[in-house]
Amino acid sequence: MAQVLQLVVGIIVFEIICCFCPLHVTGVKVSSCRTTVLPGLRNDGNLNTTRDILMQEPQEGLQDCARMKFKSTEAKSVQFCTTSKMCIVFSTELTPAIIEDAMADSNCVLMKFTCDEIKPNIDLTEVGTTVSLTDRVTSDQPGDSESNPGANCTDILQAQPEAVSGVYWISTQDQTFKVFCDMDTDGGGWTLVWSYTFTNFSSNLTGALTPRPSWSASQGDVPISITPPLNETDFNAVDFSLWKFIGAQQFLVKSTINHWITCNGNKLVEFKLGSIDCRVVKTIGNSSCNDVVPIRFYTTNGFSSDYPLARKGPALAVSSSPYSIDTTAYYYFWASTSGSYCPVHDPCGLGRCYGHKPDPVMPYGNIYIR
Repeated sequence: MAQVLQLVVGIIVFEIICCFCPLHVTGVKVSSCRTTVLPGLRNDGNLNTTRDILMQEPQEGLQDCARMKFKSTEAKSVQFCTTSKMCIVFSTELTPAIIEDAMADSNCVLMKFTCDEIKPNIDLTEVGTTVSLTDRVTSDQPGDSESNPGANCTDILQAQPEAVSGVYWISTQDQTFKVFCDMDTDGGGWTLVWSYTFTNFSSNLTGALTPRPSWSASQGDVPISITPPLNETDFNAVDFSLWKFIGAQQFLVKSTINHWITCNGNKLVEFKLGSIDCRVVKTIGNSSCNDVVPIRFYTTNGFSSDYPLARKGPALAVSSSPYSIDTTAYYYFWASTSGSYCPVHDPCGLGRCYGHKPDPVMPYGNIYIR
């Protein structure tokens, strides 16, 4: 049986009809408040969200639940379930991707919103504008769905300036798939194309990075991935043949054991030997080397075939001489578990197997492009 409930979020009132039919409403903006309404989370869904709960208690209705947001300055999302009457306040803005992974429950409604100049004790029934669902702005922005993908994460951010980091849909070369977007680092708009870990992490790196992208590394022996990673610890890689169509202006390298750097140019995605213009965007580990950055990208074919490091992975180095890689590597994306060399992550660009931060909570790295 249809029922009509009123949801007051900030200074917005929604009329929600049809027993909490699953909703995907974004982009509603009235006065100084922006609201997103999404299907709620099942109790047995994504357990990671439990750590983000600030408070939970029964409430009579959506209006009372929405007001709970103003009990904490840390509150970002509020969920109300009609059967249990339980109201849960989260400290994070839960993304559609998180909700999808958690499995939506149509008996619950999740509200995430940003309101300016709203005081905690304000009587929400006395202010604002009433907006019914028939008057709302329905979201189907680029990236929100398989039927309306973006070209890449930069395209999605341009269409949705308030987009948060998370999983979105993109389409390129007649392929449509999900990717993870970093909408925060260095202006955002970054598409994650590779997440890797180490086959043997220690104070002295040995082994290789795994998995590896489908780029040329004929002597690499770790598995190749062509599965798009959906978060930074989902160790996979987008099919390398698609990288240059997703982003060819800049690349970003993140790591939990080396400085984060952004580099201009398309040398990486075109897999061409050449100069790169890089800068440090976040210092990890040895801060005395903040001013050291790579100046050249070396492909696996950028060396003489008899050079011992050849064909095992590309490198970013602080020297223009390929024969000084072992003493000038900043990042060496080593894909071979044979031999004694290491997957260099050295912020000082000395090619050292021990120059990295030795004690991360979890050792891994990522490459983004835009």
